[in-house]
Amino acid sequence: MNIEDITIREYFTMRDTSEYDVFLDVINPKNKLCGNECNLNNITFDEYHVMRGVFNQPVIEDIQELLIHIYNIKGGFMCTDVNKFLSESIFNFFRVFNYLKEYIVKRNELEANALSSTPDYRMIAVNANERLSPYSSQLTKNRLAEQFGQDPSTIGGWKYSKVFNILAANHALSTVQAEASKIK
Repeated sequence: MNIEDITIREYFTMRDTSEYDVFLDVINPKNKLCGNECNLNNITFDEYHVMRGVFNQPVIEDIQELLIHIYNIKGGFMCTDVNKFLSESIFNFFRVFNYLKEYIVKRNELEANALSSTPDYRMIAVNANERLSPYSSQLTKNRLAEQFGQDPSTIGGWKYSKVFNILAANHALSTVQAEASKIK
């Protein structure tokens, strides 16, 4: 059977998908699912972190919920959102999966380059990165909420790009201030 003719539902009910799995790594990414495109410029900070979590530990139910949401897939009178999603071609699913995976990888690299710094030896001594990493999204929202006099949930609803730009500016400012304080 041709991969373009297999639905998401059929694929995930197959006992052996290896014949089709080989396509996942070679299919070109494309931002179109069920006739809709996702505008990643409108992704909120919370949506981005949910997306990143789903792609770090992919489970079909979580991916399904995420894609229905960000691609605004709507059923109709005779078809639910889920049925419309499950009726889409696995070929298109693979293309969207690769598109979003590529986006997340690029964002992670951008974050690492723009927001990383040499950790303080005291932070290394207490293993701060490993201990705080699971809470990074919430800690970011807490810090920005304090800075802007907002509730952390409000920050989660801000566009990801806005939050990232504020974090990058804050990081640059603190780096310059730290270097300036060392000059005597």
